[in-house]
Amino acid sequence: MATSRRKPDPDGIVMARLADTANRHATREPLDVEAALAELREIAGGRSDLLARQAGLILGSRDSVGAAVDAVMWPRRALEAALLIAAGADLTALAYWIAEGQRRATRAR
Repeated sequence: MATSRRKPDPDGIVMARLADTANRHATREPLDVEAALAELREIAGGRSDLLARQAGLILGSRDSVGAAVDAVMWPRRALEAALLIAAGADLTALAYWIAEGQRRATRAR
């Protein structure tokens, strides 16, 4: 009996690469903003919707962790979101993805 495999989701792959790259640059000292933005733009390949999606999910998920963890993690997560936005996120889609991040965080609790 053959098992069916899900086909890779190209958008999901890009989203994972954006998340990893934003995280890597946000933890680098000193932060090279221009290099970060150039790499994020290259990965996004003109997909401002994916930049907005990743930034919004980050911003919307803030309430999903405890206060002690938030105090440590939030500055870095906020910087990740800021880099994604500065790389060219579709600002008209950002509010939707923030709300979606909040919904997901609520479900995860």
